[in-house]
Amino acid sequence: MMELYAEYRDLMYYKISLVARGRKDEWEDILHDTAAALCDHIDTMRRLNRPRLTSYVVTAAENQAKNFLRYQDRHKRVSFEEALDGPDPLDGGGAEEEIIRMERVDELYHVMGELDERSRSLLMAKYFLNRRDAEIAADLGVEEGSVRVYLSRARGKAKRLILARREEAEQ
Repeated sequence: MMELYAEYRDLMYYKISLVARGRKDEWEDILHDTAAALCDHIDTMRRLNRPRLTSYVVTAAENQAKNFLRYQDRHKRVSFEEALDGPDPLDGGGAEEEIIRMERVDELYHVMGELDERSRSLLMAKYFLNRRDAEIAADLGVEEGSVRVYLSRARGKAKRLILARREEAEQ
């Protein structure tokens, strides 16, 4: 396996760089994950001739990169306030900022009952279940662009309700 790694390292690295463009800091992790995954298939690789082995290794690197990126994207969280107003000006990662973000999500949760069913289900899928637009579109049987429009409208409704609640609380 060490010989295989030494021989194909640059080729795997190149293939990973093509798939994971712009995420250079993660290429080395993906390369190591690929090598670990290949260790589980040493017997299969021993039976392959050189061209097929090369193809096998390159495909493994490509698939590992895709899986890695898919996992990263699926587990990326977006706060409700960031989606409403763009980048969070408080984004600093401290405990105080995290409490503020949690309060914003809590505000959303409290107005959910006042929203129509469609808005409620869209916001639940997006912000509580962390579903991607493509997944929501597939569930609804609509285009991904339509989901973005629906989400924008739902966020607008929720924001108006939240602002109204804040005004009531101040009076």
